[in-house]
Parts: sequence; structure tokens; C-alpha cells
Amino acid sequence: MYTNQQRTNIASRLTEILEKRKPFIERLTSVENHLKTLHSTLLELEKHRQKLIQLPDNAEIAGNLQQINFPGLLKRLEFQSNKLAQLHKRFDRGTLNIGVVGLMRQGKSTLLKSLSGLSDDEIPAREGGACTAVRSTVYHQNQPTYARVTFHDEDSFLKEVIGSYYEELGLAPKPKSLDDFASQLPELPSDAATKKAMYERLRNEYYAHFNQYRHLLEANSPRVLDRVSKEEIRNYVVHQQDPNSNFAVLAVREVEIFCPFSKSEVEKIALVDIPGLGDLRVGDEKLMLQTLGERVDVVLFVRRPDPVGYQWEERDTKLYDTAQKALNDLPARSFMVLNKMSSADQDNSKGCETLKRTIRENHIEVVNCVIADCSNPDQANQVLELILDYLVDNIEDLDSKYAKAYQDHIDILHRDLETDLQKASKALAGFGDEDQLFVERFKEFKEELSDSLEKFLKKLRKNRETVDPYFKAKVDTVMKACQSDPGIPELDEIERQRTDRFGGSYRSTYYGSIAAMRANLSKHFLSLNEGLQQSVEQLKSEVTNVLVNLKKGHLGNLTKERDAKFLGVMTELLDKYNNQLELGFRTLWESQVSYEGLIIHSIRQHFDDELEPDLINNNTLSIKNSESGESQVEEFNQQEVKNRLEALHKKVVIKCKETLDQWLTEPSQVRYFIIGEFFDRIHYAKDIGDQWRTFLRKEEIRSKVWPEFQRLKEHKQIQQEWQNLLQKAISSNKLESMQFLN
Repeated sequence: MYTNQQRTNIASRLTEILEKRKPFIERLTSVENHLKTLHSTLLELEKHRQKLIQLPDNAEIAGNLQQINFPGLLKRLEFQSNKLAQLHKRFDRGTLNIGVVGLMRQGKSTLLKSLSGLSDDEIPAREGGACTAVRSTVYHQNQPTYARVTFHDEDSFLKEVIGSYYEELGLAPKPKSLDDFASQLPELPSDAATKKAMYERLRNEYYAHFNQYRHLLEANSPRVLDRVSKEEIRNYVVHQQDPNSNFAVLAVREVEIFCPFSKSEVEKIALVDIPGLGDLRVGDEKLMLQTLGERVDVVLFVRRPDPVGYQWEERDTKLYDTAQKALNDLPARSFMVLNKMSSADQDNSKGCETLKRTIRENHIEVVNCVIADCSNPDQANQVLELILDYLVDNIEDLDSKYAKAYQDHIDILHRDLETDLQKASKALAGFGDEDQLFVERFKEFKEELSDSLEKFLKKLRKNRETVDPYFKAKVDTVMKACQSDPGIPELDEIERQRTDRFGGSYRSTYYGSIAAMRANLSKHFLSLNEGLQQSVEQLKSEVTNVLVNLKKGHLGNLTKERDAKFLGVMTELLDKYNNQLELGFRTLWESQVSYEGLIIHSIRQHFDDELEPDLINNNTLSIKNSESGESQVEEFNQQEVKNRLEALHKKVVIKCKETLDQWLTEPSQVRYFIIGEFFDRIHYAKDIGDQWRTFLRKEEIRSKVWPEFQRLKEHKQIQQEWQNLLQKAISSNKLESMQFLN
């Protein structure tokens, strides 16, 4: 037993240890806040990453971004933040806590009673089934015993209690509210005996008596009873089997008991009683893991060997393994008490010795394994003194090593974050780079423009000896018009003109009618203009189609006009910018092929040869005598005039038709030469590539020709936001800001 001086030293040393934790908590709080900021920044960065991946025409950037594992890093950040929160709770306490862990009916509650001086009413340890129903923490306080009771709120009750049963038993759907749970309990889908027993616990206690404790489950924050008298404590910690009970314990999340310990040196020590594992309550294992991870400095396992059969069992090693999930340094933080039974008829001394001797070979590693009668306060306090001595000598080193494991995980996370943030800084290389994008798009455009116009020119070259369909159709129309409207007067008209206009002379009437007929024919041939121009207009439409259908540069987006009007708009646009391309487009736009300029001389030659009264060879009205062979002048009548006119008409029309047939391919030749000239002007002319580049680089032009330039403005904004968040994340990922150890 401790001397008074030893007690004073122990108490002083425990106080010193707790004081030394305070600066650590300050540093830890700073790192926790820093991780929250980093998580928030990285979350925003991840949202931007997803937005960027979905952008069109962005395959390369999307590929880069998909290699960045921000979702995984966010999960790890959240996980490590939760771990640091656990670490914070562990060290931000005014006591050093000893957690008493054991299977059901091993004597851990008995040990706690011996150490604290409490009775069965506060820490139940009766014969029969498991008695402790909730986690209880016992604190030293020099005043009459009382308790603080914290109930579940609606959310924690549904998640931690009812949700655990539903998960373990495979029940569905999970209740989303208390009303859902109260309305109906799903049938159990399993026939396993253990599952059935667990289901009966859920049904017969939590479900059947729900209305008796529902009022204790408040909506937003847990209800707390700050001062429960010693006599009432058992109502909130003891497993109720009396049907007349109020079943308030089912709504309790935690109980803190304040009582005067018998030993002053332990005033900075708290004892944590974790419900015994091994009964049919669901969720006790999770509760143990949470408690060990957040609230316990040293674990005290309690095991009571059976007087008859004694050996380490699988359930013992499973319990140890479960505890080790919460404490990575469990071998250096745990003790084993083998509970020796004092009564003669239940002597388990031999079992205690056997288990102590074989503990290591069963891979249960603890600081010390001791044999003690847990019901004996003196022996129990000797165990406590053993633990206190160890705590005083080792807890700072244990804390340092324990925290170092957390720090190592943070350091690894920092490096992984740094790697992905570096990837992120390079992921948008070229994204929003107008110059690079223009170089790429302009090169593609020029190649396609050259290729498309070359193909079109080859097509025209191949077809330049073919009959132009538009011109031929018009020639056929003109020929029909010449036949249907020859311009030859009828007999009575000839007679009238002879009398009214030509002084009664058939000769004068004949010559006058030739001139009129010529004028009428000439009028018909003038309509050939339409066929020639139609061919040219069709050519302009075809060229326009080539230009507006380019896939690597949407020139058609510059105007809604098409056909020749498109060329006109392009001409005016290029003229506005004083661009040399204007000459090529204007030349094509204004191209005309006319009858007067191309064919009229050939047609008029036939008119001169056959229908010019002063030039025609047969300028006399004479016939040859069939007997003598001599010419003699014959006076015409109106019929003879008409016959002569019809003969001349037929002759000249035939000659014109023969001439026009020779011209049927000429428009195809002209079409080819027009496009050849256009191609030279917009593709082969000196420095013309620079002219295209200058024109297309203008913001109002390129944003229409290449829609992605319009999107580039949005991209720049997104890129700037990305860079801002990235820099913020990089700044937040400074290693020194994530260090909580000296």
C-alpha cells in the first residue's frame, strides 16, 4: 500500500501529466481546424474537377483530371479528421481513465465497486445475467454520490441502437424516424437461434416498451439529467427485467457517476465501466471500440477462470483482438486481472495460476497479468496501485507513441495530397490557352479548306468538257421559242404593211419583214443570259456549300446567308477589315457570264449573213426560166413573201442551233476557270495564309468559326477558379500546419 508521501507524489505526478496534455490539445485543435479547411477547399476543387470533366471538346484535359483521386483523398481526410477528433477526446480530459473490459459475468463490475466504494445499486453485480446496461464512468468527487444521465437523441437512438439491430438482423427498411420504428417491426428473415434471440430482445424490450421511454428521446439535442440521486442511479444503469419498470434505461446513452473514492491519490483517475460482452445486446462491441478509442488510457481486462474447466478460450482472444482494433498499442496499455474466487466451494486458484502461466502462448499480450479477488477492496486497490505506478512512469511515452501513429498517417496523407495537387496543377496545361488552341484549329482549317477546294476544282476540271445542263435547257427553250414565235407576218398582215408602209411594193415589204424577223429572233436569243447566269449562280452556291460545310472551321456561322449572298457578306466583312482575301471573294461574288460577252458575236454573224437586207446574197426577187435558164424579175404576191421569209428563218435558226450546240460545254469551262481564279486568290496568292490567320484570329470572328473560343471565356473563368482553389489547397497542405507533435 502507498505511504502518504507516495500518495502525494502519485497525485502530483498525475496532475502534471494532465497539464502537459494541454499544449498538445492546442496544437491538435489547430491541426483539426486546418484539416477542416483543407477538406472544404478540396471538396470545392473536386466539384470543379467534375465540372471540367463534363466539358465538351475536352478529352485530353478530362483524361488528366480523371487521374486525380480527390474523392479518395477526401474520404481519407474525413477519416483522419474523425481519428483526430477521437485523439482530441482522449487527451482533452481532466482525468486519466482506466477502462474495465470483460465478458459477461467475469467480475468487472465487482472490481469497480471495490475500487470506487459504490454498491450494487450504482454498479450492479448481481447473480444472473448481465446487469450493466449502459456505459458508466465513475469520477472521484468529495461530495455525496450523484450521477449525470445523458439520453440518446432521436438521431443517435435510431443510428446507434435500433440501426445496429436492423443491420445485424438484416431487417429492412431501416426506420427513418421514431414513428417509423413504432409503427411496425419487420419480420426476422433468419431462422438462426442467435438471431432469433437478438430479435426477441429488440421486440420484447425496445419495441414493446417504446411508449414508456419515447418521451426521453428529444429531437435535436440529447436530454440530460444533471443530478440524479444515488438512490435513483440504478434506474438508468441496470438492465430492467421487471415489466412494471419505466424502462428509461433503454433510452440512456451514458451515465457519469460522481462519488468520493477512498484513496485521495486517485482523484485524477476515472473508471470506465463498459457493458459486458457476450449477451444478446447488439451494438456493445461498437460501444467498446468507441470508448477505448476516445476515453481510455489503460485497459484492465477481467477474467474469472471456472473452478472446474479453465483454459483460455476463443472468446478471450476475440475480445482482445476487438480491443486492439481501437488501441494499436494495446500490449503496452493493458493489464489482465484473473479474478480469484474467495469461497472454499468455488476455489479457482488453480485455474488462475494456469491462465496466468499460459497467457502469452495464447497471444494475449499485456503489461502484467495479476491474480486478485475483485470483491476484496484491498486486493483491488493493489491492482490499481500497480496500474498507477505504470501510468506515472509510462503514460507520457505511451501518449507520444500513440499520437505518433496518428501523425504518421497525417504525414502520409500530406504526401499523397501533395502528389495529386501537383498533378492537378498540370492537369489544365493548355486549357484556356487561346494561342495554342488557335494554332491547332487554324492548321486544321487550312488543311481542310485546301483539300475541299482542291477536290471541288478537280471535279470541275473533270467535267469541263461536259454539257452545261442549265445552258442546254435554256438553248432548248430558245429554239422552241424561235419555232413558236418566228416573227413572220401572216398574209393579210403582209398585204396591210405593203399598202400602209411600203407604198404598195412587195419588194420593200419583203425586206422590211426580214429586219423585223431578225429583231424578233434576236430577242429570243437574249434570254440565253438566264441560262448562263443560272450556271454561274449554281457555281456560287456549290462553292458556298464547300465553305460553310467545312468541319474544322465553321465559316457558315459568320452569317445566315447562303449561296451568292454568303459570298457577298464575306466580301463586305473582309473589306471591313481591309483583308486581301476580299479580292478573291469579291471576284467570285461579282462573276457574270453573259450572252453578250460570250456568244452574241457568233449569233449576230448568222444574222448578218442571212438576215441583213443590204448584205444578203439573194437581194433580188427573180426566178430562173425553166426553158431558157435566164433570170427574170417576178412580181411577188403576199404568199411568195411569206414563203421567202420562212425559208430564211429556217436557214438562220438551223445555223444558230449548230453554233449553240458547239457552245454547250463552254459554261463548264468558264465555271472551272472561275473557281481556279478563286482558288488562286484565297489559297495560292502570296502571304495569303497570313491574311486568313489575321482574319480568323479576330475575337468576333474566331468565336463564331470555332465555338470553343466562345466557351474559352467560360473556361478561363473556371480555370482561374481552379487555380485559386488549387493554390489555397496547396497552401493548406503545408506539412508544418499539419504537425501536432513537437
